[in-house]
Amino acid sequence: MSGVFVWNDPVAGYPQTADGQALFIHDLVAWGKSEGVLSGIRPWAPDLAVPGWAPMALFQRNGKQATARPALDAFASR
Repeated sequence: MSGVFVWNDPVAGYPQTADGQALFIHDLVAWGKSEGVLSGIRPWAPDLAVPGWAPMALFQRNGKQATARPALDAFASR
């Protein structure tokens, strides 16, 4: 995305890729569980990886179909 947006800045150690997103979610859930401070995560839209929003989407669009990205598995891994 172009422009100055807080959510646009990469976090050190977590590349803005599908695998980086999954690692971030995994680590966030692990931290929240270990600290007892996380009761849930409510992802904010968009749900589909459309231009500019791909690093934050939980689904990849392939034509008329959408497939889950690795981050969804990261929620269940903890």
